Amino acid sequence: MAIQTCTISGESYHETVRWLEERLAEMDVPKQEILTAELLLEESFFRLADSTGDAASFSGTIVLRKRFGDVNLRLSAKGMPYNPIVDMDEMTDDEGAMSSLAILKAHRDDMNYSWRKGENIVSIRIHKSGSKVTWAMAAALLLGLLFGVLAKTFLDPATLPLIEQNLLHPVRKIIMNALMMLVTPMIFFAIMSGFSGLSDAADIARFGGKLVLVSLAKLGVLVAASMAVGMGLGDVPELLPMLQDSTEPPSAFFSVTDLLVGIVPGNLLSAFFNNNLLQVLFHACFFGVLLAKSGERGVWGRECVAFFHHFLTDALGVVLPFMPLMVAASMMKLAMMTELSVLVGYGKILIVTVIAFPLCLLISSFCVMVGGRISPIPFLKKYMKFTIIPFSLQSSSACLPHTLKFCAEKLGMDEKLSLFSVPVGIQFNKSGTTIYLAFMGILMQNTMGLQIDADFLLSFFIAVFVVSLSVPGIPCSEVIALAAVFNLVGIPAEVSALFFPVNPIAGIFIVGSNVMGNIVSAFLLARQEGKVDATVYVKD
Repeated sequence: MAIQTCTISGESYHETVRWLEERLAEMDVPKQEILTAELLLEESFFRLADSTGDAASFSGTIVLRKRFGDVNLRLSAKGMPYNPIVDMDEMTDDEGAMSSLAILKAHRDDMNYSWRKGENIVSIRIHKSGSKVTWAMAAALLLGLLFGVLAKTFLDPATLPLIEQNLLHPVRKIIMNALMMLVTPMIFFAIMSGFSGLSDAADIARFGGKLVLVSLAKLGVLVAASMAVGMGLGDVPELLPMLQDSTEPPSAFFSVTDLLVGIVPGNLLSAFFNNNLLQVLFHACFFGVLLAKSGERGVWGRECVAFFHHFLTDALGVVLPFMPLMVAASMMKLAMMTELSVLVGYGKILIVTVIAFPLCLLISSFCVMVGGRISPIPFLKKYMKFTIIPFSLQSSSACLPHTLKFCAEKLGMDEKLSLFSVPVGIQFNKSGTTIYLAFMGILMQNTMGLQIDADFLLSFFIAVFVVSLSVPGIPCSEVIALAAVFNLVGIPAEVSALFFPVNPIAGIFIVGSNVMGNIVSAFLLARQEGKVDATVYVKD
């Protein structure tokens, strides 16, 4: 673990920035992330300085830490409590300042604030090692298969069920329980936090409401189309041996009447005690609207919601490092208890994942043609060239500067409008995640032989729709969301563990589709407002 320390003040600010650039370059941090780190530090430092009333004499300490490939910066300064992050939702007519604020909004999940021992402390995550997760999952998969093959070869066949029952199954169950313990409250606070953010956006920009309506309408089309295509994907019988020991049998699915009547809980706590996701979502929407309308009286409430949203996301980050252990346990069971031909099932899942990207292209083109009333051909050609960026960065937020440039220079969108709509739309335009949830949910419904009727299709539509809006921006978040969908529609949540081994590959296509969906929503809004330069759009 590498630790670097430096003092920062108004006089030494530019020297400190040069020091930061040099240290981050030595740590192999990409140039774009270095620029983002400088922007986050600048905003945090000067906001803290201005809050003291004596910016000229204000100073603080920077601690730069690299651990396991992750790079984090901590800015601490003595003073009265002041959170510089909560005021980053303002708008301005200055396009340069607005660009900075757009990037800040996209990276707010990478920032945390606390006040301890008379010091304001701002923590900034500069770089997160994406390859670490991929390599850990790959290593866990291979080691699990290796130990499973060795156990099947050298141990008595009567011993194998004991290993599964007393070692492998408890490992998978404990980790999955930890996930489900956090997922429901995390979704609750994520949606409430989103309502607060949307309220601010609607107050400061008249486009906010239209952007949400466009995004939600497009999401509905996407869910319906994905379900229709998913119905033709068949099943994956090769995975059935992995499902036979599920401790919770599939539950009888509720009817549409049950869905509509049961969405309103009998009391405030029953939804959380029973892990009823739809009732939790009702709570989140109901209280989120009230909080958004509370004005200045609700400032403390919005800060609490934001705190718990970040707190639970961090708590989930504590559980995620154990995911490779669950993958290893699942693969060891696969090798011990089944034939290796079950790997054919994973091949089918990967094929389905790849299919999702061209489906997203097709639906996006349809939305551009119908909603934007313009030929989708230029969009398709330009996005196919642009797609290498989200494929390589594997993060919608990390793509933000490139996405803003693409919208303005390639699609002819008004820069000021895109600076607002693209960052705000990141949470509401997860097209790849939506297709993934729909495909895998129906695929496992068919595989387990569960009934698919009108009640299921309507309820599944609602489940995928609402869960897609609350997926956190963390590794393996799609599988975590899949567990929430499974739990809602009667499939044991443990089944979602089967998808962890292929998630790193699936994530590449999911991010590419998410960025595409966000661009399309921003483009549709710009077309409605007459903010697209058609000459630039059709130009090669």
